[in-house]
Amino acid sequence: MNFPRLTKALFASAVTVSPLAAQATTPCAGHWSGSISVPTGPLAFDVDFASQADGRCFGDISIPQQGAKDVPLLNVLMRADSTRFTISGVPGTPTFAGVRSADGRTITGVFRQGAASLPFTMSVGAAPADAARTALAGFDAWVDSAIVAWKVVGLSIGITVDGQTVYLKGHGLRDLEKRLPATPQTLYAIGSSSKAFTTFAMGAPVDQGKLQWDVPVRTYLP
Repeated sequence: MNFPRLTKALFASAVTVSPLAAQATTPCAGHWSGSISVPTGPLAFDVDFASQADGRCFGDISIPQQGAKDVPLLNVLMRADSTRFTISGVPGTPTFAGVRSADGRTITGVFRQGAASLPFTMSVGAAPADAARTALAGFDAWVDSAIVAWKVVGLSIGITVDGQTVYLKGHGLRDLEKRLPATPQTLYAIGSSSKAFTTFAMGAPVDQGKLQWDVPVRTYLP
């Protein structure tokens, strides 16, 4: 992340945030999305909050335009009337401090980093997994039509979002002669396709800077 470049000037225009899709049930809970007003325009971000077993609040923030994903937050304070949290590991101690609306669904305040201050607004919305489930409405019919169009005997599909299974179902048949249906537990002979899956999976930590293609495997697995 390169937050310092965001705070060279102040920007006080209105902020547009995503529509509200759900209401926070507790002060420290939910998926929030919003924007910081920066000189180049609204900088979108989203934050996820949750409570630990001892009641303390924790969370992480993602800022797509900055290439930041699930960066841990420090000193998270979520109250019924106010909110405060700091982004971990970023110079200038970037801190959000704001007040909550009467219904608890919107927070407006000031983002500070170093000597600069920028207005921000964020609103509670549907969690990514819930949004995905909504987006998958009608997916069953689409898959069934694709099976017919591509003359596929059967297949199974699993979709996860943030570690939550949002779709898991078999379509068509696992045994054409016996007319046995495909299920989420059906095993398929996919041959060398697993090599492509493995390479794709390795690409994620490469993008995150946790892995390098040209470094010997023994560096990561001694």
